[in-house]
Amino acid sequence: MKIKNSGRSLKGYNADEVDEFLDEITKEYEKLYKENAELKGEVESAKKDLEHYKSVEHTLQNTLVMAQTTADDIKKMAQRTSRSNY
Repeated sequence: MKIKNSGRSLKGYNADEVDEFLDEITKEYEKLYKENAELKGEVESAKKDLEHYKSVEHTLQNTLVMAQTTADDIKKMAQRTSRSNY
């Protein structure tokens, strides 16, 4: 949108030019308002996705810790078994 200098008529500002300028402002405002609403929706969606992925990451970390613990327990059990066989 460009700044517009309204010409003056004999009794003040030119009403047609002012109306045209206000129409431009209104259209630009509506466009920005819609864009803002869409971006807010995208941000909310991204926040939900992020929370989901954080939850998945937490679950995977717990699973890896549990798998490591289980593997360590199996190794210890195997070592005990091999010692008792000798």
